[in-house]
Amino acid sequence: MKQTEQNFWLDLSLFVTLLLTVFTGLILWLVVPFKSAGSFLGLDHHLWLTIHGYASLVSIAGIALHVAWHKTWLKALRNRTTSSLTRKIKANRMVNRIIWIAFLAAGVFGILGWVVEKNESQLNIFSRLHVVLGICWMMGTIVHLVFHRKWISSTIKRLLLNNVGTLESVHAGLTKE
Repeated sequence: MKQTEQNFWLDLSLFVTLLLTVFTGLILWLVVPFKSAGSFLGLDHHLWLTIHGYASLVSIAGIALHVAWHKTWLKALRNRTTSSLTRKIKANRMVNRIIWIAFLAAGVFGILGWVVEKNESQLNIFSRLHVVLGICWMMGTIVHLVFHRKWISSTIKRLLLNNVGTLESVHAGLTKE
């Protein structure tokens, strides 16, 4: 598998884990909040929290792999001064830094909130910061995806839509025989 194809599939799986993390986070925040006895889709607060935690761990592993695969690009940017970068790359660099800070802080505050939550009967400041920073991370990721929309669309066309045409021609050849 080529590097572009690997990046695409990793990014797609990161997008799925992002959606799962955000969806479960919103369920925990709005539908079955802290220490709630209610349930949603047959799952109680504890199960939603477990799904949220595992989706977050998979996201962490995927993001670490994503950064490792982009190491040469990041290394090349590290030695360049901000004034030498194009406007587009400056904006991308700033968004990436915001995403990193929000992602790491949301994770730290999420863990702290979870630890403190076990000993308290009310929602704590760490959990609230986790929600706010998680929303910042999500919004930053959306901006990041918008910045990379051309790569995303061209890669989807190249990897998925071209293969569909190939599969249709293979299928047509098989049905003629």
